[in-house]
Amino acid sequence: MWTAILRKVMSGSLWLVPTLLLAACGGGNAVVDVCVVALQEQLAGQSLELDKKTWAAAIKDDAEGIKFIESTVVVDKGLTNEAKRGFLCRVQTDPKHPNAKPTLILLQLGF
Repeated sequence: MWTAILRKVMSGSLWLVPTLLLAACGGGNAVVDVCVVALQEQLAGQSLELDKKTWAAAIKDDAEGIKFIESTVVVDKGLTNEAKRGFLCRVQTDPKHPNAKPTLILLQLGF
């Protein structure tokens, strides 16, 4: 199995490594879930197109235990007022307790 992975990496599929690492740690989905709930609360009453896979791949580390996502969400897709809104979601995780639920620090929406 590792030989096949190394061949993929060597052939230019470098995206495979971060994807496997993210899947292995499993923490990405919890961070994304916190951001999804915050977006749904902030944009209540509007339909949202959520791209959880892209967001999970976009998670970045800031300080110890702090992770953030900078991405976009599509609001009211298919309607005349459809809009892409940029957002920054900053989340606190507990490195000593990786199974603990992350906590929202900040959700900042752009227009």
